[in-house]
Amino acid sequence: MAASQVGRRTLGESWAVGLATACLALGAPGLLLGSHHLLEWSAVCLVLLAFAGRRAHWAATGAATLAALGGLYVAADHLRKIGGTADLSHWSYVVGGLLVVALTLVQLAGRVPRSRRLDPVVLVAIQLAVGLVAYWSYEFISGAGLNPNLYGPNTWTTPFAVELPILALGFAGVGLGVSRGWRDSLNRLGIARPTWWQALAAVLAALAVGLVDVPANMLAYWLTPDALDAISAIVDKTQLGLGLALVFAVLAGISEEVLFRGALQPRAGIVITALLFTAIHVHYGATPVAASVFVAGLAYGWLRRHMNTTTAIMAHATTDIAASLPSGFARFGLLFVAVAIAFAAIRAEGYSWSRYLVPPAVAGVFLVLGSGVVALTGSAIAWRAFGVAAFLAMAVAVAVEGLRSRSRVLVGCGVAAFLAAAVIHWSIPWPGPTRWMALPAWLISLVAGVGVWYRLASSRYEEEVSVAD
Repeated sequence: MAASQVGRRTLGESWAVGLATACLALGAPGLLLGSHHLLEWSAVCLVLLAFAGRRAHWAATGAATLAALGGLYVAADHLRKIGGTADLSHWSYVVGGLLVVALTLVQLAGRVPRSRRLDPVVLVAIQLAVGLVAYWSYEFISGAGLNPNLYGPNTWTTPFAVELPILALGFAGVGLGVSRGWRDSLNRLGIARPTWWQALAAVLAALAVGLVDVPANMLAYWLTPDALDAISAIVDKTQLGLGLALVFAVLAGISEEVLFRGALQPRAGIVITALLFTAIHVHYGATPVAASVFVAGLAYGWLRRHMNTTTAIMAHATTDIAASLPSGFARFGLLFVAVAIAFAAIRAEGYSWSRYLVPPAVAGVFLVLGSGVVALTGSAIAWRAFGVAAFLAMAVAVAVEGLRSRSRVLVGCGVAAFLAAAVIHWSIPWPGPTRWMALPAWLISLVAGVGVWYRLASSRYEEEVSVAD
């Protein structure tokens, strides 16, 4: 074997050691020992051992046995704590630990034919999922997840200590260094060079996820006000400075998407993956804010399924970056970036500008300008004026296309939809009692109007192409 091949193989097999060393070097003293970060690194080793178990029976037995011993220790330790404090929240760990032990016993029992036993990697993945659910349950029942006093301020080393184990678990989840090399692992994870259209999809997804936060926070304010106050206190206590928030956003986007959308989703599906993704955000408890995280997980999962994990990474990182900025500035920035990427995508594909692109482009410019004025001045009047101008421009465009269309009902619906969106938009800020009706009505009107425009423009374009041919 050539020296270069040996070097590449050694690099592939030692990646986890390198990440762990970086985590120890960047992490604050005592951050790993005795914390759940150490358990995360133990999970990385366990998954790699399970991958080796696909070829060696002793490795499969060893991985299942180690998982059972860990579950037994956790169950016994928290059963002891129940006796000392009578805190019933510890039962979540007891039940979870015993379930992990039971899964191992079923797997290793001689009564189960080897051909019908679970794949060792699947078994360990299920056991780790049980552990994550037990962790979330304990944090929720005990109230520890929403206790600001249990959180400390983040430092520049915290993002690396928190996110690198998750990234390592994602790489381990595809058998990097054991059953796959770097290239095969990246392909399995869905890491690929994105196109301009995929970058645009990521920015639009981030904008949509950010909009979901609005009703989620309103619901949390009405249904779980104390929990919302606790979430705000935790965020204020842990986030120190824009630079640190941006580093955390980028690392979280990469690490969490590599694990959940890259490694887990192709095997577990979008919904289960989104639920487990939500479970790691224990500081949101069981609130509407946590539900918005689940919706975000579904959105990232859709991007992974229909595009690639790189697009999901960009969407996740962009969402977190936008959340670190003032809301008006963030939305203006996302709209501006979306328009810029759309221009780049059109030029990259070699498309020539068509009159059918002019109305949406004009409307987009109005919205971007309005968002920019709001971001700079803080006044909602510009957003109302520019938004209404955008919707009226689209209503006129639909009416003009309708002069050449036989579908008068469709044209009428499109014009009415954009006019309704303009009227609702002009009433911003919406009064509290009507906000729940105004936002869905605005979104429905906007989607309906855009749908009618697309139908009319695409039909007319196809007619012109057929005549030219």
